[in-house]
Amino acid sequence: MLRASARITETGIAAADSLIAPGVTDQQLAATGSAAMLAAGGEFMSLQPIVTTGWRSSVIHCNHQRHDVNDGDPVFLEFGAAWHRYTAPMMRTRVAGTPTDEMRRTADTIRSIYEALTEHMRPGVSIDTAAAAADQALAPMAERAFFSGVYGYTVGIQFPPSWVEGSGYIARGVEREFAENMVFHLPLMLRIPGEWGIGMSNTVRVTEQGGEPLTRNDLRLQGVG
Repeated sequence: MLRASARITETGIAAADSLIAPGVTDQQLAATGSAAMLAAGGEFMSLQPIVTTGWRSSVIHCNHQRHDVNDGDPVFLEFGAAWHRYTAPMMRTRVAGTPTDEMRRTADTIRSIYEALTEHMRPGVSIDTAAAAADQALAPMAERAFFSGVYGYTVGIQFPPSWVEGSGYIARGVEREFAENMVFHLPLMLRIPGEWGIGMSNTVRVTEQGGEPLTRNDLRLQGVG
């Protein structure tokens, strides 16, 4: 069910991604992504698509509100399609133009955090151990960027108003151990308050070999438009 959701989520992200350019509105991107997921067989979503652009991407829990995409803006997309009530979310950020060096460094940090997490997402490893490794990867930007403090949360079968399944979180101090086939969304977003935010994620399954991404996101920051 989660793999089926992941394919539909990717369809919505790709549809919105293809439209990103200066002059497009966040509404248009959200509408296009929603339509693509519904057309691909997605159900009524537990959480509607999230789209923010420019400085609004730096404010946690903002969403689309008829704002234009401007040249140089990061455009943040977070979608999660429902398939038999299961949701595999994914986050992607593109830049309408050319990413700055700081944006690229931020994306590099996010990939380092992701790699640290997935390396430790194995049965028998404590969640705190994974979060500690992620903290080390975050350290170069910890004073500059706002981070929520939660590296992951369980997803599975869920109903509105959220796709967060709620039985587990990846954060410091959580001594529970990973078990095979647990599934987490890793919502890795770093925000420079008042300026912009970069967010990239996959939904990941715990295996003996480490975290297996169910969504297929390369976590690369690209300029478009």
